[in-house]
Amino acid sequence: AAPLLQATGRAKVWRNMAATQLGIPGEILDVVDLVPTFTAERTEEALRDTGIRVPEFRSYAPRLWRYWAAHLDPERARRDDPEG
Repeated sequence: AAPLLQATGRAKVWRNMAATQLGIPGEILDVVDLVPTFTAERTEEALRDTGIRVPEFRSYAPRLWRYWAAHLDPERARRDDPEG
């Protein structure tokens, strides 16, 4: 799959056309193998002397995921409006 995902030139155009036919924005294929890292270091630093503590991500991740899934707008990526 990696060569297909890392396509350039005409191959990328064909890849994006095929993805679009499947209802997938072609641009997403450029970042599908992205492995994000999330940290709370800056937030923890900002809150250090306030007595407020950042909760463990695993303590609220399932709730966050359920909210995202329930409110996902599948047409958002297809609109040209910067506001979504």
